[in-house]
Amino acid sequence: MEIELIPRLLEGKLTSVTDAGVSIELKGRMGTWHIPARFIITASKLKVGDTMELYLSYARKIEPQDTAG
Repeated sequence: MEIELIPRLLEGKLTSVTDAGVSIELKGRMGTWHIPARFIITASKLKVGDTMELYLSYARKIEPQDTAG
């Protein structure tokens, strides 16, 4: 099945900030993302309550190649 993967811009709030990573509570019942701090692009120090945005698309399983014949 071919589905066009189009990244969507999502918004959320920082709920946790550590030296190792952050937690972002996404709007629209999309859940919480826990990501390494090095993934954040910013010129200022991160703090709880900051508004964040990220692009997200679907995940797709990579199917093994057919090696028959």
